[in-house]
Amino acid sequence: MYRSLLFVCALNSCRSIIGQAVFDYIKDQTQLAFEVSSAGIWANDGHSCDPQIQAIGARRGYDLSTYSSTALQTLAAKDYSNIYIFEQAHFEPLRLWMGGQRAPEFIMDYSQYFGSQEVLMQEQGNIESCYTHIFDLIEDGCLGLYKQLSEEKENNDI
Repeated sequence: MYRSLLFVCALNSCRSIIGQAVFDYIKDQTQLAFEVSSAGIWANDGHSCDPQIQAIGARRGYDLSTYSSTALQTLAAKDYSNIYIFEQAHFEPLRLWMGGQRAPEFIMDYSQYFGSQEVLMQEQGNIESCYTHIFDLIEDGCLGLYKQLSEEKENNDI
């Protein structure tokens, strides 16, 4: 089953790029075929991922230096089978961009350990711990999503 996944956040400089990087890693390690992209509702094309996020990603085995921002307006919703957001404030802008025929999904609905809490860019303590927590949340949501997509693939192959 072919899927095209789009991760969307505000500026496409942190959360959505992490989602894309995690799924690129999953895609490279599994038999599932995915096209994975990310974009930002208010992003400008071509900005690099936040340097602190890149450093945390590198410690976890992700090379985020190759990722850069994409403006959501440059993409077409019809090109993506699944669109994921990180906070509820982005639901309505994405639903409108998608033409109202379908809606984005909240990535944390797939969380195994953290529940459905939002992935917000709010500093709680120092920025390093905030970004580390964001990585934890997104990896957990993406791994839960991967498990569901794997089960769907198995059920469709039978």
